[in-house]
Amino acid sequence: MKKIIILGLMVTTFVGIGLIAISSPIVDTPPTFLYSFGTRGMGDGQFYSPWAIRGDKAGNMYVTDRINENVQKFTAAGTFINKFGSGGWGAGQFNSAVGITVNGINEIFVMDLNNCRVQKFNPGFGYMLEWGDLEHCNTTLPGQFNQGYDVAVGDDGSVYVADSNNSRIQKFTTNGVFISQWVSSGGPRGIFVNGDDVWVSEAVADRIQKFTTDGTPVLQFGSLGFGDGQFDQPRGLATDKFGNLYVVDSDNHRIQKFTSNGVFLTKWGAYGTAHGQFNMPTQIAIHPISGNVYVVDSKNNRVEVFSPPTSSVPVQTTTWGRIKDLIK
Repeated sequence: MKKIIILGLMVTTFVGIGLIAISSPIVDTPPTFLYSFGTRGMGDGQFYSPWAIRGDKAGNMYVTDRINENVQKFTAAGTFINKFGSGGWGAGQFNSAVGITVNGINEIFVMDLNNCRVQKFNPGFGYMLEWGDLEHCNTTLPGQFNQGYDVAVGDDGSVYVADSNNSRIQKFTTNGVFISQWVSSGGPRGIFVNGDDVWVSEAVADRIQKFTTDGTPVLQFGSLGFGDGQFDQPRGLATDKFGNLYVVDSDNHRIQKFTSNGVFLTKWGAYGTAHGQFNMPTQIAIHPISGNVYVVDSKNNRVEVFSPPTSSVPVQTTTWGRIKDLIK
């Protein structure tokens, strides 16, 4: 028995008996809108330019806000729990809080864009430490940042930063000790780590790159446009339990989903204010328990929540004959 691919079809041949089974590709159905939370404002549970979202293992969700200069914690259903942060440059303060990530012991890392640093907090929101500083802001020194937009954590606790205007990815220990760096030449905006894969969105090049955790390039795909697999300012990234990749295609006001090899699966969203529509979405997260999809709809000042996209079961047909007769 052997398997080959013909025009995207899986063909299994049973050599010697002439039996050929053909399975069509898996097709994804866009998700269903479930609920939304957040309105424009400065109060608890309100947003004024929300930017990023990530969840902890218990299923709580954390949202950064660039103008309110804080991080808010919500239940999975969107009920406000608590918040921390204010405007400034002191410990625990922010000047444009953008990327966020949570490690396996619920420590929180926040990318403090215009203060040119990463801040680390304990699960109770207590300030722990930081790295990067205003004195060396916008330099190329290791451990310093020039428009660092996003932060991610690996399975081993290593921290990765998309250092956008320096066109690089920097890797650190959990306490901010510099480990390594590599080139991401297309203006990295989003970063997400899944096992041995480091996914990076590049907003200038309008493409997605996948690296190993030591920075070796694995694949890239995408170009400027509005077709399937094309992008206009890709930003946030996330993967589901199957390894599928979700990309926030920000200026196309939509989400696109791909296999781990970059094959397009489905998309949803369009410009607007109705549920299921977006106005400059910026980040996405997959709930660790339910698998629901959370999208930060930045200019609509809300988080939209969707059911997971569903995949159809491949249709398999069986026929008798020689493979060469099917591909004449």
